[in-house]
Amino acid sequence: DVHSFPTRRSSDLLIFFASIGLSANFTKLRQGGIGLIIFLIAISTFIVVQNFVGISLATLLGIDPLIGLIAGS
Repeated sequence: DVHSFPTRRSSDLLIFFASIGLSANFTKLRQGGIGLIIFLIAISTFIVVQNFVGISLATLLGIDPLIGLIAGS
C-alpha cells in the first residue's frame, strides 16, 4: 500500500501525461486517419462550447468573464 502526498500525486500525474504527449509522432498521427480528424474536430468544438458556457454563466452571475473562462477550461 503506497501513500503519497496530494502534491506529489499531482506532480506525478503531470509528468506521466506529459511523457505520453512527448511520445507522439506524426507517423502515429497519420495512422489515425479520418477517425482521428473527426475526433479532433469534435473535441475542438466541445472546448469552444465549454468556454462559451463558462463565460456566459459568469456574465449572468455578475462575475468577471475571465473567471468563467478559467472555470470553463
